[in-house]
Amino acid sequence: MEPDTTPCFIPGRGARVLAVRAEERRPVGRMGELHPRVLLNHKLAQPVAVFAVDVEALALWR
Repeated sequence: MEPDTTPCFIPGRGARVLAVRAEERRPVGRMGELHPRVLLNHKLAQPVAVFAVDVEALALWR
């Protein structure tokens, strides 16, 4: 994983998920805690953490 500065996440609480093989690193997903603005826009009352992986990208990387 490596830090992700996507604005939908609280700063410092987002990460890119990487697939690693030898010296090659490929981003295959993201995870993090949603920023309070996102929660307000979607009328969510509780903190929300998200995790998404592109399984097609993983399957094609052989």
